[in-house]
Amino acid sequence: MAEQQFVYVIYIESTPETVWQALTDDAFTRRYWAGRRIESEWIKGADVRLYAEDTNDIELHGKLLEYDAPRRLSYTWHCADQPTDVESTVTFELHPMGDSVRLTITHEPLPVQDTARQGWPAILSSLKSYLETGTPLSATEMWRRKVS
Repeated sequence: MAEQQFVYVIYIESTPETVWQALTDDAFTRRYWAGRRIESEWIKGADVRLYAEDTNDIELHGKLLEYDAPRRLSYTWHCADQPTDVESTVTFELHPMGDSVRLTITHEPLPVQDTARQGWPAILSSLKSYLETGTPLSATEMWRRKVS
C-alpha cells in the first residue's frame, strides 16, 4: 500500500562518510536528535536501540538488516510504547552528488497518521543543519526529555 510507505529525500553539503557516521555514531545522534543516542554492534542481525536523552530508557529498538557503509543502512523499527506486533523497517540510502550527499529515508509500513511522518523531516533537517553549520535545529529541542 503506497500510503503505508514514507519516503523523504534531503541534500546535505557533506561527504557520505560523515553522514554515515552521523547516522550510526551515538555521539553524533545526541547532537542533532535532541540528546537521543543510537547504539548497535552494526553487524547484520545485531540489536539497534535508540535511547532517550541521558537515560537507559529504550524508545526504539530493532534488528540490523543491512550495513553497507557508506551507502545503505537498514534496520527494523519498533517503538517501545507500541504493541509488540507493530514493527516497520527504516532504510537510509546515501548517494554522493558532487560535494553533497543525497540522503533518502524509506520507512515502511508507516501509517498515514503516524507522527514519525513529521518527525523524520525534522530530524534529518536537524542533521543537515548540524553538519553544515555546527548547530542543530532548535525545533527538535522540544523533544528533549525533562529528566529530574
